[in-house]
Amino acid sequence: MAIPLNVLVYSGPGVSINSQSFVVRTLRQFLSHRYAVIPVDPDTLRTQPWETKAALFVMPGGRDLPYTVDLNGEINSRIKKWVQDGGKYLGICSGGYYGSARCEFEPGTPLEIVGDRELAFFKGVCVGTAYPGYDYKSESGARAAEVTVDKDAFRVPRSHWRSDPENVRVYYNGGGYFATDDLLGRPSADRDATVLVRYAPDVTNPYDRQQKVRNAPAVISCAVGRGIAVLSGIHPEYAWDFLAPSSFTLAHNRQTVDLLRSHDAYRRRLFGAMLAHMKIDVNQDALEDNAGPENASRIPVKTPTFIVPARVSGVAAAATTMYSLNNAATVKGDANIAGITDMILRDGNDDIHIVNAATNNAERRVPYEYQRTVLKPSDPVPTVP
Repeated sequence: MAIPLNVLVYSGPGVSINSQSFVVRTLRQFLSHRYAVIPVDPDTLRTQPWETKAALFVMPGGRDLPYTVDLNGEINSRIKKWVQDGGKYLGICSGGYYGSARCEFEPGTPLEIVGDRELAFFKGVCVGTAYPGYDYKSESGARAAEVTVDKDAFRVPRSHWRSDPENVRVYYNGGGYFATDDLLGRPSADRDATVLVRYAPDVTNPYDRQQKVRNAPAVISCAVGRGIAVLSGIHPEYAWDFLAPSSFTLAHNRQTVDLLRSHDAYRRRLFGAMLAHMKIDVNQDALEDNAGPENASRIPVKTPTFIVPARVSGVAAAATTMYSLNNAATVKGDANIAGITDMILRDGNDDIHIVNAATNNAERRVPYEYQRTVLKPSDPVPTVP
């Protein structure tokens, strides 16, 4: 039987564009040495036999209610059975609400979403928001939440944590806390739920914001048949540089970025522990202190990348796309090379070179003059299949 090597990230209606993008980038940092990280939509989950090749299913942050519209019924049944048969579910923020038996989000406010959920990996209620001030359209309710990590609760060697402190700052924006039996002070009926991380004692009850909720679970692990679900109210996949520079517009957000930056290595080891706890093979390089966001939180640099028409036929079909790319280019390349127009899209250390060769160039290669002028002689010569 083939070993499942696909990590599926839900990308259907309701998923936050930022959350989906950031979780894919971080998962690729941690897992691309072994796994293929693939966004999937409801149609794929409904029509494709994804279960046999999936190692992990990830539900990112966003809006929980649209998830129910597209996934209730057949798809949820398939996800739940897959986990019960040995699959692994990671639910982050709204994915944590969605993986609980009941979601109680901002009760009594215009944002209220309250109702039962079908997956029910956690048999209790996910209550939120843990902190007031959440706004779907801004970062005004975001913070670098302080959480306490129970290192002994994770199924990772103690050496995984290096000398990290127990209290860590992690990005938070709208997540809930999990009303486990120990939080509610009653005998445990759900012995399958283990608390991995707890919020600091500044969480408040959304039914009464004057009431503090102490020891509120922020991340829990749920045994589900032969499988496992890890549900999180925080965003350990968010690196500090995902928020900069746009988040520097408000003093509150500047402080958030500064706190996240100072705890980034701890945050990465927490996220790595969450994956390893589910027996997902983690790239150890992503856990090192020097694997900072200036290089490691980004998709590995593969520069330069070239978009080169292979031949005249077929170029017309791509004209609209190429025109849009040319317009988006922020850096102009050397247009003085005969027969070559070079445009460059640049993001940090990543460059995409758009090379329009002369129409009489029949070679299925980047023209030699461009290689010699732009590339170093030792660089491999890119070709078009």
